[in-house]
Amino acid sequence: MATIRRLACDAEVIPAVLGSQGEPLDVGRAKRPVTPAIWTALVIRDRHCAFPGCDRPPVTCHAHHILHWISGGKTKLANLVLLCAETEGVAHRRAR
Repeated sequence: MATIRRLACDAEVIPAVLGSQGEPLDVGRAKRPVTPAIWTALVIRDRHCAFPGCDRPPVTCHAHHILHWISGGKTKLANLVLLCAETEGVAHRRAR
């Protein structure tokens, strides 16, 4: 198994977690933007902006990395939250 992982890493193969229909729900560090399948799962899970006291609908929200992608955060459902533009700015200021 270690050899397979090393070869996959050397070949820049990125493991992905797939949903029941084969849709990618975890693309690791392969790319920053969420896939349509991750977006759908995020909307189903969060239903609206996840900031306390905010209930703006998903159409006004962005998928926000909890551990920022630039800091090593993965593009996967467990590391994402729906935030509207206004509260995303608050989240970024708090992270500094």
